[in-house]
Amino acid sequence: QGVFQVYNDGIQFDKIPNSRIFGDRNCPVRAFCEDSRGNVYVATKGNGIGMLRPDGSRGAVYDVSGGLGNNSVYALAGGFGDDLFIGHDGAGLDVLSCATGRISSIKPVPGTYFGSVYAIYRDPSDGCVWLGTNGYGLNLFDTRSGKFTHYTTSSGDYPISSNDILSLYAGRDSTLWIGTSYGLNRLSPTAGGRGGFRWYIEKDGLPNNTIHGILEDDSGNLWLSTNKGLAQLNPGDNRIISYYNNEELQSNEFSDGA
Repeated sequence: QGVFQVYNDGIQFDKIPNSRIFGDRNCPVRAFCEDSRGNVYVATKGNGIGMLRPDGSRGAVYDVSGGLGNNSVYALAGGFGDDLFIGHDGAGLDVLSCATGRISSIKPVPGTYFGSVYAIYRDPSDGCVWLGTNGYGLNLFDTRSGKFTHYTTSSGDYPISSNDILSLYAGRDSTLWIGTSYGLNRLSPTAGGRGGFRWYIEKDGLPNNTIHGILEDDSGNLWLSTNKGLAQLNPGDNRIISYYNNEELQSNEFSDGA
C-alpha cells in the first residue's frame, strides 16, 4: 500500500503511502523504476502507474483512460532513451515515453498471443527484450526486426519448465535465468540457435519450485526466493543450500519480486 524511501545511510527510511501518489485510490505496489530525470514510476495492481518527482511531489498518473492497456501493472523496465517498458495484465507490451507522457503498444502478431507480462529484461548487448508472462511462456522481442520468438513447455527438445514466468535475471556472464512456478531455468545455446533450458527443481535441491526473485552476489552465487525459504545456488557446481525461517529468516514465503 505504498513504497519506502531508503536513504544512503542504509538506516533511515520513510514510507510514501499510495495516497500521496494516487490521491484517494489505494492498491498494492508491484514494481517501480527511475527515469533519467530522477522521476520514480510506481506500478500498482489496479491503479495503473503513478509518478513521483525528485522533490517528492506527485506527478502524472497513467491508466487506461490515457492509453495504458490494463490498470494492473506488474513489471517496469528501462527501454531506449527515455522509454519505459510496461508489463500488465492485458495483451502485449506498452511503452511509455517519459519525455512526452505518451503511451504506445506492442501487440502480438496475428496467430500468436501473449499477455500478463510479469517480468521484463532488456539485453543491452543487442537491444532485444525478454518478456516473462503468466501462462504464455517466455517471449523474446527483437526490436530491430519487430519479430517475436516464443518459448513454452512444448518448444524444442529442451523446453522451459513452466509457462508461468515470475522473474528474469541476467548474470554477470550474461546468462539468462528464469524463475517460474515450477523451478529455475537457465537458458543455454543449442545447435539450432534457438536455445534450450536447464531446469533446477526440488529434486535438484531447491526448497520449493516457485521462484519469486533472483539475485547474484559478489561470489557469483544466485539467491532465489521461494514459497518455502531462500536458496543459494552455485552455478559452477550446481550446489544448492537452503535457508528457512528457523535460521533467522522473517518468513519462509516470499512474494513476487522479493
